[in-house]
Amino acid sequence: MIVSLCPDSTPSVWVCQVYHSDQVYRAKVLEDGNVLFEDILGTQIAKLDPKRFPPVKLLTAGRKPGDLILDVDLDPYVRSFRHVSTHILLQEVNEEEVRHALSVGRAYVAFDWLADPTGFVYRAEHDSNHWPMGSEVPFAEGLRLRAEAPLEGRFKLIRDGEMVLSETGSAVDFLVERPGVYRVEVWLKLAGEDRPWILTNPFYVRGEG
Repeated sequence: MIVSLCPDSTPSVWVCQVYHSDQVYRAKVLEDGNVLFEDILGTQIAKLDPKRFPPVKLLTAGRKPGDLILDVDLDPYVRSFRHVSTHILLQEVNEEEVRHALSVGRAYVAFDWLADPTGFVYRAEHDSNHWPMGSEVPFAEGLRLRAEAPLEGRFKLIRDGEMVLSETGSAVDFLVERPGVYRVEVWLKLAGEDRPWILTNPFYVRGEG
């Protein structure tokens, strides 16, 4: 867990939640001299006879039953955690606050390998009132959604599953004209290709427009 400060000095925390298939593979020598290849969960992938596979025979030279002759992680967590993470907006740094923030949607996902999203803000404002992402917001004339990022990118505002705004810059300001579920995506251009960088939780604007 890494603690950072938002521009308004409100503490924020990001934690990594990585979902991927098992990428750790092991091979060990069995009692009968064969070599068992399995994943980290113990699921058998193959059982090979070293006499029939010269490369495997080389690996077993001088080894005894039970010896581990291969242990490789193709996708270590230290790499995964730098790929994508869930950034959580907190008032205090403790387990209760983390659980609460996640339950009310005060979080966004970022592909950190593209760029550090620290400083990203997505909020709803009306007069002197403001709400953090994930909030239910009463619809009112003059309600605005604002998003700011530390880098220039393409902001896409999605309302009820349909894009209603696509604008390039480091910030966007949108006047809400009707209730709906509003979320933001920020895309960066890399090697001539647009790639998703930040994906927010939505605002739930309730009421009658």
